[in-house]
Amino acid sequence: MFTSSNIGRYGTLLAVAFAAASANAQSLKTNADQLVSKITVLPRYNQWTLIEPELRPALKKAVRMTPAQREHLVRSGTPAERGIGIFVADQQGDIAALLSYADLLVDRESTLPFAQPTAHVGQHAQRDQTVGEYLTAAYVEWFGVDVDSSPARFKRLLADVSDPDRLVRPWIVRLRRAAGDAKQTAQLKKDINALPEEVRWAVLTLGYKNSLYTVAEARRLLASLSRPTRQAIVGGTNLLPDEPLFRMNDGALWRLTLAECRKLLNAPQP
Repeated sequence: MFTSSNIGRYGTLLAVAFAAASANAQSLKTNADQLVSKITVLPRYNQWTLIEPELRPALKKAVRMTPAQREHLVRSGTPAERGIGIFVADQQGDIAALLSYADLLVDRESTLPFAQPTAHVGQHAQRDQTVGEYLTAAYVEWFGVDVDSSPARFKRLLADVSDPDRLVRPWIVRLRRAAGDAKQTAQLKKDINALPEEVRWAVLTLGYKNSLYTVAEARRLLASLSRPTRQAIVGGTNLLPDEPLFRMNDGALWRLTLAECRKLLNAPQP
């Protein structure tokens, strides 16, 4: 039962909670401001070598921010900070977060420029971009599809993704970024071997095509697929009808991947 005394107590508790939340939000903003204050340019497609060495430490520091700090930038920050938040999610490999930012595809505000190469060796330039364009570039990198800052294209290609871990290209991106780190690569390959077979065969095949697996390694791992899965591959059954990467260009990459997998399995071509 509410009385004047406990109503007052609950009001006090609510006020304390609100003050704590406000203080936490202010703390997030202050810390984020400190993290990003020195960032003036962003890399696209993980092209860190296009960023001047003296500018990289600030980017590396930003990558270590917490999800809460990152989300504060994306949802409450300036256009420049929204771009930094997208960069952080990209570098942290948070696919679910990137997909949740789809509403920013229509953001036409200018964010920080991105670095791009010039015709001269060792020289780089900067090019202006909007928040939506930067997010589009992140989608190209992680999913292999160009939504062109279009919510309609996003809806057609990516909106129905229910489990990002069942997408093919993100595993290729993770392996490529882990190149040179034996421990991280070994863990990623262990995770890939635990994927459902209908996803695993495609990741292994494209991983081989991207020189992330040796031919012997790919053949050994593909040989462990169940007989029904191998028969489906040989027979041309589309095991990944909803994979965005394979729906582009009338399924051209799907057919090439299927043919390459048959070769690795030493199976006859149809």
